[in-house]
Amino acid sequence: MSYFTNFVITPSNPNASLAAKNLMCKIGSSYGSKIITGQMDLTWNDKVDMSKRIYKDTGKHSKLMGFDFMNYTQKKGDGHTQTKKAIAWHKAGGYVQFCWHWYVKGPNGNTAFYTFNDGQFASESARHGTDFKIPYNEETGVWDTLAPEYLELFKGMDIVVKELEKLQKKNIPVLWRPLHEASGGWFWWGNSGAKSFIALWNLMYHYFTDICGLNNLLWVWNGQSKDFYPGDDVVDFIGQDIYDTPRNYSSQYEKFIEAVNYGDNPETAPKMVALTENGTIPSPELCKADGAMWAWFMTWNDVTQKPHITKEGNFWTGEFYNENKHKRDVYSSKYVITR
Repeated sequence: MSYFTNFVITPSNPNASLAAKNLMCKIGSSYGSKIITGQMDLTWNDKVDMSKRIYKDTGKHSKLMGFDFMNYTQKKGDGHTQTKKAIAWHKAGGYVQFCWHWYVKGPNGNTAFYTFNDGQFASESARHGTDFKIPYNEETGVWDTLAPEYLELFKGMDIVVKELEKLQKKNIPVLWRPLHEASGGWFWWGNSGAKSFIALWNLMYHYFTDICGLNNLLWVWNGQSKDFYPGDDVVDFIGQDIYDTPRNYSSQYEKFIEAVNYGDNPETAPKMVALTENGTIPSPELCKADGAMWAWFMTWNDVTQKPHITKEGNFWTGEFYNENKHKRDVYSSKYVITR
């Protein structure tokens, strides 16, 4: 399995910080032999501590915690302590991942990250979705820099840059996973076409690294389609988000191989592959047996917020997706890394 022997461990950013380089090497040192445990924080409720729920159920902490800048562009509500939480998590010996459910205001007046006409989330998006389009001409390959949408992009990015700078000043490396699940079309950043998405990815990458000097980032792409892949030169890890049948603890080998092949050079210089979102947690033993050793997994949060309730919206607590015994087995497996 060449993807576990000749994978890339050098960051795409030539000016990557020593902390970022070290994190990539640490992840690389376990890749193929152990899976890093990960849990997504409950972004929109500051009172819920997902790490405590995991510890109560398993007696251990995940090594990786996922945070989200979702509400930083919104003036009201919870979710403005994510940077503070990330600093504390790193201080306690954990790894930090950030994603960004990016709110933008579209011509229809709605401020959202879901698209206006998305079928899967129609009940929500029909009321609140945005019709925002990326101001990029796919035929000419030119940005409309005078469009209000172009200014809106930088308005949002500058808010996030300030938060990432706080982490950089603390010498904290970040697994940065922006613009996720683009090919699904339910988020505005994937609803303008693959070429527009790639242009946006490159715009953000070069703005963050070359202009803003954010060298503590390791870029995690999970566009879920090779058509949306921006290139090995601007990607450090490839992710796959999988929400399969509840209590299906298979390794997801087919999806793992699919993700490996998203890269430009899967045979000679493959990118490390992670399970960047999941409901059901794959069995580490099955992952080892099948050769689908994800770099990490990232179980989604408890959307319904209440603990110990078996309900579709609770991805950790309760037993809708993962039986309690399975959770304990995963976190005690010799094939995983905990904090």
